[in-house]
Amino acid sequence: MNRESILLVISGLGTGGAERQLVDLAIALKSAGRTVRVLSLTPGGRYVAILENAGVEVKTLKFGRGRVPGIAAMPQALQAFQFILHARPRAMICFLHHANILGRIAGRLTGCPTIISSFRSGELPSRVRVILERATCSFDTFSTFNSEAAASLLHRNGLVDQNKVRVIYNSFPTDRLPSLEKREQLRQHAKISPQEFVWLSVGRLHEVKNYPAALHALAGQGDHSRPWRYLVAGEGSEREELVRIAGDLGISERVEFLGERRDVADLLALADGFILTSRSEGLPNALIEALASGLPIVATAVGGVPELLQGTPNSILVEHGSPHELASAVRRVMSTADERVLNEGVLRRFRSDIILDQWLALIDSAPA
Repeated sequence: MNRESILLVISGLGTGGAERQLVDLAIALKSAGRTVRVLSLTPGGRYVAILENAGVEVKTLKFGRGRVPGIAAMPQALQAFQFILHARPRAMICFLHHANILGRIAGRLTGCPTIISSFRSGELPSRVRVILERATCSFDTFSTFNSEAAASLLHRNGLVDQNKVRVIYNSFPTDRLPSLEKREQLRQHAKISPQEFVWLSVGRLHEVKNYPAALHALAGQGDHSRPWRYLVAGEGSEREELVRIAGDLGISERVEFLGERRDVADLLALADGFILTSRSEGLPNALIEALASGLPIVATAVGGVPELLQGTPNSILVEHGSPHELASAVRRVMSTADERVLNEGVLRRFRSDIILDQWLALIDSAPA
């Protein structure tokens, strides 16, 4: 067994916040001199090539997406066991529910000394998943969370052992910081007038993100507010419905659905405010980036969002399901937004090298 060998297990490597955090962690661990492999339970995904280009070995399987594995998944489970036996990792770090369950069982059966589950959501899993979590949580060496809120929720519901709980926040690579010096150039290129207030949201177009709430809040500003534009960076199954809602509200000309973007730093630079209206969150990467970039923020008080925004003067938390409160917060930000500066406190709190040190300390603290 190689004491420096680490295996990261995840349900898939498609676009998503948890997926990006795992990829960043894998590359950082490799840069720190560890032998790193990644096991994905489903094939494909944009992050496979990124990992391989960074020199990280990736093994993908063909488990069914979004389902609890049954007898038909046994050949894939056998491949996972064989890969783990071949890798002989000193530690396994598992991201997301299916990977947590498989990783715990496979890690125990293959004799992996350190098994670390990582929970990235701020809501309880389904009833079947709750049963599986309770049945296997004792296999964990540590159970990690990216917010205190999520850790508290799962502990209260008997899904983790409090003595094994550790909170490690999401990392924020400083190379993703926006260049505020480019702000005016970017706005001119996008044909945004100096008077126009640009709202930005970043995330997959999924029901849980509750983009209709943002659309209704902006539509409710009427003609007496400052001119505004709403940019939404992300792709997903709700796109067609959101385009329809924007049309019904008469704001289609002010709303742009940009699709998945690789230039989020530039979007953060040209924006004037960030809005997040999710029904549920863990600790959203996009919100960390918006906070670090100095943007005023309006966000629903769900999951780890309140602890992330605690003490930030240019952020307004609103209760989920309070449309009038949301519209009022949007109006307030547009009328009081000040000159932006990068948030040094956020950079110190979530900087990649600091978060990597926390992961390394956790891995190395486990008994061999």
